[in-house]
Amino acid sequence: MNVLVYGSIDEGKRIKLIFGSGDVEIIYLTQKITRPRDLKSLRNLRDIDLAIVDAAETGAKQVCNYLAKVRRIVVALLVDGRYEEWVEWIHYPVLAYISKVAGDEELAARIKSVISRARSSSNIMGVSDSN
Repeated sequence: MNVLVYGSIDEGKRIKLIFGSGDVEIIYLTQKITRPRDLKSLRNLRDIDLAIVDAAETGAKQVCNYLAKVRRIVVALLVDGRYEEWVEWIHYPVLAYISKVAGDEELAARIKSVISRARSSSNIMGVSDSN
């Protein structure tokens, strides 16, 4: 499974360390989306099964909308532990909210749960893996 991480390199490295060399390939998107034309960089991405977007990053809302609505990629959102941040995202097309302040074991469990849900929803809906 290919997982796109839109966020800081540190968060991406943390997620990669949690999974090690398993069946999850982490792809980092380090270019920040600041203008609508920056979304062009997302068009070339292929075979992405899950996107993990850090809510604190510049352009996170645009990335969520584009990946979920246009590219039809499952999106999980990394949020701080504050409820106020989660509420801001209620109307965005995300499958799950994952707390960044969680310990490594909890973070891994939440991401694995999202991956499982993404795989089952893709199979149920007949979504192809060629994004």
